[in-house]
Amino acid sequence: MGDRHHLNLHEPGTVRALVDEARRRGLLPQAGELDGSTLFGAAAVGRAAPAAPG
Repeated sequence: MGDRHHLNLHEPGTVRALVDEARRRGLLPQAGELDGSTLFGAAAVGRAAPAAPG
């Protein structure tokens, strides 16, 4: 499957993963619209990774 990742927007925590990725990239403080499709790959990888302790 290569580097293609899939997100199920109906799965709990998926939107949160997108918001977390946007925050990590410094995109949330900006005014205006954000194309969330640019965050899908990183959010999918983050959802697939084991949770960090803490």
